[in-house]
Amino acid sequence: MKFLQNDVQLTLYITDEEKAELRRMENEDPQHFGSDEAMWDFFEPMMNNSSLSWVNASDTGDLTDAPMLGIIDYENTCKEKKGPYGAIDLGMGEYAPIVKRWAFVEYESTSVLNMLLTIGKCMFVR
Repeated sequence: MKFLQNDVQLTLYITDEEKAELRRMENEDPQHFGSDEAMWDFFEPMMNNSSLSWVNASDTGDLTDAPMLGIIDYENTCKEKKGPYGAIDLGMGEYAPIVKRWAFVEYESTSVLNMLLTIGKCMFVR
């Protein structure tokens, strides 16, 4: 999976091979296909090899259940829970600021995986 980012939008693109994998996942277990667990599993290779991290609304101050991706600055920790988009509590009074974050706002009408399967890309917005 590849992505393009700017301050307003994060767009994820999948390859033909990844699209085939999504179709296999959907055919094997259609109910699980739309779940957060399936999304996290599918995203794991990208997450392990990029600057993106899953972020929680409780850390960003957002009032949403939308899946959110962000960039966390683990190099510049601070003693206060502050950052442009909140901060991750690292414990022992240390916080890592969230410097960018995007949410999949269409989560109420479709899943991330369904959108990727249908059109080959999906957008998370600021």
